[in-house]
Amino acid sequence: ARCIGIMLNGEAGDYRTPYGQRADDAVLLILINGHAAAMPFTLPKVPGGAGWRILLDTSKPNQEEEQEPPDLHAPREPFRMPRRCLVLFALQQAPSSG
Repeated sequence: ARCIGIMLNGEAGDYRTPYGQRADDAVLLILINGHAAAMPFTLPKVPGGAGWRILLDTSKPNQEEEQEPPDLHAPREPFRMPRRCLVLFALQQAPSSG
């Protein structure tokens, strides 16, 4: 395969701090496109998630100079992966109602 997606669920398991509080971490999505052409990926829907924010995109070498906050990409939205790159997303949690 020349393209792969991996989701790391930092909310899985029942991890606790030394004080007994839940120790959840971020839900991350890693997309890797080793193909010579851009490829479409469908971003997964995750319960409680509002969408995905890009943390790292190796097709944009000067991304740390960008001042604007990254766009929120909706679940099940097609995402065009540039050729030969890695994109790291973090799940943005939906606002809690209550």
